[in-house]
Amino acid sequence: MHGKDHWRYKLGFNYFKRSNKWYINCRDGSREPWANIIFKHYYLKGQDLPSKSFIHHKNENSIDDSPENLELTTRKKHPQIHLPRAKKVILRKNHETFSFSTINEACRFLGLKNNRLSLNALTHRCRTQNYNIDLIGE
Repeated sequence: MHGKDHWRYKLGFNYFKRSNKWYINCRDGSREPWANIIFKHYYLKGQDLPSKSFIHHKNENSIDDSPENLELTTRKKHPQIHLPRAKKVILRKNHETFSFSTINEACRFLGLKNNRLSLNALTHRCRTQNYNIDLIGE
């Protein structure tokens, strides 16, 4: 069975392969991640999540929605959890070496604006400008 005849559809369950997450289809037509529902049930006693909040999977496995694996964070802080805690960033091009104490300093050196300071932006800019990058972490 597929589509609207499938038992999961009738119960409101949906699995989206693109994001590897389970979602619940609500009666009002909206969708809610299963992790949010689990977190609200176990930790917030059914209350809504605070605005601008985000559920983080501690073991970074988005399929593992066990209550022990979930923690509440903000959308702004969530990407910082996943960034490597680099103590030093080294950029190399030809025979020149540039050393920085943070990812933000390296981003600014390569001309990235304040709203684009991230590891993804840095690695992309390094590829386009032919820099080799080394992250020396904790």
